[in-house]
Amino acid sequence: MRYLVTGAAGFIGSHLSEALRDQGHDVVGLDCFTDYYDVALKEENARGQEILRLDLARDPLDLEGLDGVFHLAGQPGVRSFGDAFETYLDRNLLASQRLFEAAAHAGARFTLHGTTGSFSVEGLAPQEDALKAGADPARIAGAGWGQDERAATLRLAVGAMLRDETLPLSNGTYPSYYAAIRDALRGCGESPVKATDALAVQYLLDAGRRSARERREQVLDADHLG
Repeated sequence: MRYLVTGAAGFIGSHLSEALRDQGHDVVGLDCFTDYYDVALKEENARGQEILRLDLARDPLDLEGLDGVFHLAGQPGVRSFGDAFETYLDRNLLASQRLFEAAAHAGARFTLHGTTGSFSVEGLAPQEDALKAGADPARIAGAGWGQDERAATLRLAVGAMLRDETLPLSNGTYPSYYAAIRDALRGCGESPVKATDALAVQYLLDAGRRSARERREQVLDADHLG
């Protein structure tokens, strides 16, 4: 298999590249060699590897012929603001967006994994195709609406190892949700989404917009979060 590893001159990226090569894979390393931390350390990590020096946010990207991408490039600093905020956006959001678009153009797909675990399902929910074909969930609910034959994968980091567990998917319950909305509007039932939860989400969204506009951290009031 032929893999691209971004951030290949970093500590994790360099070790991942080495492990992939030890398994017999062909690895294309990529790194921007920014000065966020000592470039000499990156040069040491990259020693013995062939690494392309590219800026994901600026340079042309061609992912044709790759079997997979391990995207580790990025700059720490979720709380960055002020003059550093533009750099943070470039090296994280813009860089990732351009990489995802290049992968989509090449026919590749991404799976996002969290630090300690992830829950993933391959493909799209079958309800989408059914709705596009004109199916009415209310009419076919009893005939199996929402059934999904796929299985999900729960991946957990256990120490230095990854453990995968296959889990069945529960049937969708869209009719029940909309029926609950209907009953709430008629005054004969509780809303499936509490108003306090909706307000808390809106409060967080507003805080995010202010933070981006003012380029500074926002202090959140716990009373608004329920």
